[in-house]
Amino acid sequence: MNRKRTANPPDLLSSMEESKGEQTTATDAQKSPTLPASVIVNVLSKLPARSLFRFRLLSRNYLNLIHSPDFIAAHARDSCLNRAGLLLLAESLSCPVASFLPPAIPDNSCGGGTSIEQLKNTGGASDFPLPFLKGYGQFGVRPSLRFAGSFTGLVCLILHRWGEYWVLWNPATSQFSFAPPPILPQDDCFCNRESPHRVLVGFGYDSEASDYKSVRVCWWQDGGSGVQVEVLSWVKRSWTQIQDRSFQTILTLNRKGTWSFPDPPLATSNGGVYWMDTITGMVLCFKLHDEKLEWISTPYPADSPKWSVLSTISVWKGSLAMFVLTVQDSLLSVCLFDEGDSSWSTLLTIPMLGSPCIPEAIWRVNGCNLFLLYINCVTCDSEGGILKLPFEEISRAFEFAETLVPIPGC
Repeated sequence: MNRKRTANPPDLLSSMEESKGEQTTATDAQKSPTLPASVIVNVLSKLPARSLFRFRLLSRNYLNLIHSPDFIAAHARDSCLNRAGLLLLAESLSCPVASFLPPAIPDNSCGGGTSIEQLKNTGGASDFPLPFLKGYGQFGVRPSLRFAGSFTGLVCLILHRWGEYWVLWNPATSQFSFAPPPILPQDDCFCNRESPHRVLVGFGYDSEASDYKSVRVCWWQDGGSGVQVEVLSWVKRSWTQIQDRSFQTILTLNRKGTWSFPDPPLATSNGGVYWMDTITGMVLCFKLHDEKLEWISTPYPADSPKWSVLSTISVWKGSLAMFVLTVQDSLLSVCLFDEGDSSWSTLLTIPMLGSPCIPEAIWRVNGCNLFLLYINCVTCDSEGGILKLPFEEISRAFEFAETLVPIPGC
C-alpha cells in the first residue's frame, strides 16, 4: 500500500533547509559547506528510482520528498525522456524472467559476443523480482505472463492468456496490485465450440481523467456473442462494459483476412492503445478517454505487396512507432505517428545486413549506439557488436524507464 503524501516540493525544500540550518549552527566549530536544498532535489531527481526508494529511510524529509506527487511526476518525466532502456519479459526453464537493459552500458561490453550475465556483473543490466507470482504454484500450472502495456514505469500484465487475472506492477519499487475480475465470465473466455474468438488486451494512461486504464476486447467472428469491450479504471477499481454497435462493424467488416493470434504487436502512447494486424499491416487504436475504436493508416502504400514489407509497432521515445523493413532495399525505417494530423514521418533509416528480419525493438545505448533486438534472443548494433541473451524465448521487449509512480487506487 502507498501512504498518501500531500507535501509539495517548495515546503519540503524549506524543511530541508531549516533542518540543515539547525545542524550547521549546532556547533560553529564543526561547520562545513552544504549544498542548497534545491541542488539536492535536482540531483535526487536524476537518480534511478531504485536508489531513491532506498533513500526514503534516511530521514523524514527525504521520505516526504520521495513520496511527493510533484517530485514523483518530475522524476518520471526526466526518466522517460533521458533514462529509458528496455524491459525484457522472457521465459526461462523454471519461471518467467524480467530483465532491464539500461540506456548506458560499458562501452567495451558490446563487441565479441558479450553475455547479459557479464553486463549484470558490471552494473549494465539487472533482473527485477516478480513478487506477484508468489503462491502461483497452487494453481498447478506454470505461470505464463502476457504483456498488456507499460506507461511511466508501470507495467500491466495478465497471468492467463485470456485476460482474467490482471496485475499492475512497478518493477523499480516492487509494488503491485491485482485488478478485480472482468465482467465477461471466465467460462466464456476459453472457447466457443462453433467459432473461436479473439482477445485483445491493452493498458495506458488517460491524461484527461488522470486515470490508468486497461481494456479487453473480445469478439467472435461468426455469430456468438459479437463484440464485447470492457474498460478497467485502476483508480476506481471497477470494470465498465462499453456499448457501441460500431465495434462489430469495425472489427469484422472493415478489414480482410484473419487476425493474427494470439498476441498481435501492441504499443501504448498518447492516451491510446494500438494493436497491429500483421496480416493486413493495419493498426487498430482504442482511445482511452473517448473509449472509441478506429483504424489508422500505415506509413507505406496500402497496395505494397505483403512479401515486400515487414513491419511491427513499438514505442520510440514515448511515441507510437512503426518499424518498416523493405525487403528489396534491405532498409529498416523507424516511423513516428503524429496524433495531431494522423500522419507518419520517418525518423531514421538503417541499412540491414543478412536475411530480412524485423526487430522486436530498437534500443538506444550510450546516447548514440542503436541495438536491434530480434526474437531469436540476440541483439546486434550497427557496427556488428553482438549481445547474447540467455533466454529460451522473449515474450515481449518494450521501452521502459524506472520511476517512483505509485500503483493507483491503493
